[in-house]
Amino acid sequence: MKVLIKAKAGSHLFGTSTPNSDIDYKGVYLPEANEILLGNYKESVSFTTGDHRSKNSKEDIDVELYSLKKFFKMVGRGDTAALELLFTPDDMVIEKDPLWDEI
Repeated sequence: MKVLIKAKAGSHLFGTSTPNSDIDYKGVYLPEANEILLGNYKESVSFTTGDHRSKNSKEDIDVELYSLKKFFKMVGRGDTAALELLFTPDDMVIEKDPLWDEI
């Protein structure tokens, strides 16, 4: 999996975070060639350090990455998560592959 972009999301992106806010990241990834050919990849992958039974704390991190195919579908529907990634300011971008600038 190649991460094309990973950026801060949620309250940190919108400037509404507090000292108790967790950190959220959203991004887009390109599956491996063999996964694409076999249709053997997930449309999105997510990870959290939090406990699913309670609210996240300031130490918790949530990451959600969308496959490029899913991302294009989201853009086509006007999904806000996808549009936010397209217009995320550079100072909120954590990781970016040069391919992202070609999109």
